[in-house]
Amino acid sequence: ILPSCGLDNVEREVLGLERRGEIPGSLIPELYHRAVAEGNLNLLVPVLHHNLVDLVSLACLAEAWREHLTPDR
Repeated sequence: ILPSCGLDNVEREVLGLERRGEIPGSLIPELYHRAVAEGNLNLLVPVLHHNLVDLVSLACLAEAWREHLTPDR
């Protein structure tokens, strides 16, 4: 049983990964609104990186759980 189901915690507990140097998800809405207000899409680069890491991490977790849940054949 995990103490939290947040992706950062699941990555740490299941995959042994710790994200570093990345913006926290809680700042993404602020960056988005700032990018729109300023017309500066470059502000969204860290958001796109964060989302890419999320997708790769979820794929790794899916594979880890598939291996764990699939009986040996």
